[in-house]
Amino acid sequence: MKTILQQVNMRQTGYCSQNMQQTRENMQQISGGQTNIQRSGSSHANLLVTAGEICTASNLVVSYINQDTSFLRGDIRDFCRERNLEESLFFALLRQLDMERAQFEKRLEEFSEGQKRRIKMLERIENVNEQVIEKMFLLYAESMADMEREFKDRDEMEASYAAFLKEFIENPKQMVFVETAEKQWVCGLRAVESEPGKWFLEAVETMPGHRNRGYGKKLIRHVTEFLKGIGAKKIDCIIGKSNLSSIKMHSDCGFKETKEPPVNCWGELEEGRILFRLEI
Repeated sequence: MKTILQQVNMRQTGYCSQNMQQTRENMQQISGGQTNIQRSGSSHANLLVTAGEICTASNLVVSYINQDTSFLRGDIRDFCRERNLEESLFFALLRQLDMERAQFEKRLEEFSEGQKRRIKMLERIENVNEQVIEKMFLLYAESMADMEREFKDRDEMEASYAAFLKEFIENPKQMVFVETAEKQWVCGLRAVESEPGKWFLEAVETMPGHRNRGYGKKLIRHVTEFLKGIGAKKIDCIIGKSNLSSIKMHSDCGFKETKEPPVNCWGELEEGRILFRLEI
């Protein structure tokens, strides 16, 4: 498992180049489907795969829950500042998870293990850099693939998307949110205030490998809770009539189908779709 997670590699073993060459030769052999692992000491850094093959898809993204919370130290407000988290939103989400307000005055190392694992979920994108663009392309891989044919090449598409995202988040009435699971963005959406108190959710998407795990519902609930906190009275979204999974997800989060024309936040009519609304 640690090899699949890329926590075990030849550099970690400390072997000399001659032994590394032998390891490469061993790795090319398949021994009846078995993978032999040598251990020296108690640390996983000393593990070495000596036989067998591990084949993974080129676009594979591995997510797992790290039980180590020893890195959580200091004031929770400092934690928010270091990670560019919206403090009020962060605290609101923790309250939804039944964390008492008094807990916010404690240092992180005083939290229980269960409380420590709750403190990283929703992020608001407020800066655009190469890392953000790379992660957004992973998150919206399917949508990006559909768009690519409209550009000369992928580099042009990335540059265009980076410019769009930067301009989008510079407007205080436009926000981008992502749900995080163990430092990985698993789903995201854009929120636009089309008029005072009325917000519109668009580009709601979950990475294929993370679907049917409840991340989309968490994201929508966390974002709607945040928007309520800043004065939202209505939250709309438009969903395709045949997109039954999205309809169910939004319905489970309190959105109701309307009979109004499916006009998006940009004033465009989207034929063949349905306008859903959450009244606050």
